[in-house]
Amino acid sequence: MRPAAINAWEAICPPTIWWLGVSGWVPSKVSGPNPWAAYGESKLANLLFVRELVARGVTAYASDPGMTNTSITRDGSGALQWAGRVISPRIAQSPTDGARSTIQAITTALPNGTYFAPRGPFHQWGTPKPTKLKDKARDPNSARRLWELSAELTGCEWQGGDR
Repeated sequence: MRPAAINAWEAICPPTIWWLGVSGWVPSKVSGPNPWAAYGESKLANLLFVRELVARGVTAYASDPGMTNTSITRDGSGALQWAGRVISPRIAQSPTDGARSTIQAITTALPNGTYFAPRGPFHQWGTPKPTKLKDKARDPNSARRLWELSAELTGCEWQGGDR
């Protein structure tokens, strides 16, 4: 059985948003008009979801490609589009280099639940390495609440044996 690799950017992140403490994920909270807060919360939710998968006996890893030159900014504000078009090609790593974290996650022999991110400044560039998550991304109560809310909103039930 192949492990589940949740890419904490393409959600299926840069960890910078939650690393700086911007996200305050609460299951009943909607981020409102701030797209960066919503983005940060979605990345935190990805990491919590991986934690809950692991708690339920599924082999799962999280990965972050870091700053990668993709078209993710194409639908953003004018300034964000400009940054994606002008700055990103000069400082971001290639999509091939950005994929290294996910490739490492699906081929690793490291412990279940390991999080991979680039080793450079703010985990945005460089060769991926196992990276420690902030406490809020490892909180078992938040992970369980997220899982329960997701099941409630989607009408899906866990078919596995654990939990």
